[in-house]
Amino acid sequence: MRRTSKCNGCQAEIEWVTTAANGKPMPLDLEPNPNGNVEIGPDGRAIVHNQEPMMPYVHRQSHWATCPNAGDFKR
Repeated sequence: MRRTSKCNGCQAEIEWVTTAANGKPMPLDLEPNPNGNVEIGPDGRAIVHNQEPMMPYVHRQSHWATCPNAGDFKR
């Protein structure tokens, strides 16, 4: 089941996933992006890559990278 909501900053529809590395929630743009650095593994968790993605999963983009108001949420 996909958990979606609207971004509080730009009102775009986003999907929330859990990161494989630390189990924290991460917002993703809904549409697949071949240039994205986030992959959703077979267990549904997000795998973030700092380099070229290597796995054959769907590539996505973190909404933090595309939201025009992302700076409003930085601590």
